Amino acid sequence: SHNFNNNELRYLTNVIKKADPLTNGRELRIFEESLRKYLKVKNVFATSSAAAALEIIALLLNLKKNDEIIIPAHTYCASAISFARNGAKIIWADIDFSSRVVSEKDIIKKINKNTKAIVIVHLYGYMFNVSKLKKKINKKIKIIEDCAQAFGAEMNFKKAGTLGDFSCFSFHAQKNLTTLGEGGAIYVKSNKLAKKVPGLR
Repeated sequence: SHNFNNNELRYLTNVIKKADPLTNGRELRIFEESLRKYLKVKNVFATSSAAAALEIIALLLNLKKNDEIIIPAHTYCASAISFARNGAKIIWADIDFSSRVVSEKDIIKKINKNTKAIVIVHLYGYMFNVSKLKKKINKKIKIIEDCAQAFGAEMNFKKAGTLGDFSCFSFHAQKNLTTLGEGGAIYVKSNKLAKKVPGLR
């Protein structure tokens, strides 16, 4: 149910006519650079969906047998599927009824020597306090922010998706920013790992 004005329709028509190549071309580079400027981070790449971004993150984690990923029990299935598909054991964490996002207390209770990463899902525009959690856990445990429903959300002047080691964004038609149907993005904090993203994408 999107109503496009004449300027937008002309722009889209022009892209379809003149985009060369149609994929990984000029428009994609402009979009990625705009995302980097908006989020104020370096390693942001567009993907076909947030689920695709999570698949790449799972590969970058280089998961081993017995690795555990803590994930909120209240989320969309894509938050967990890519990690399970790559061999990780999913450990479900409950939500906090006051904040409406995952419970920090329950996350900490479920951390053990096998914990490889924690997926934080910022839901309905509500943000989990990632900075606070980072101070309480082993730095070897990676934090993955799922910002599919929180693009633009901020806490203490920091935007969702810029606080962890990895993050994914969704631009699906039902989200608050859309790229005409499907779309997503991935953020990778490590410059070394970020170099692998274009090839994996």
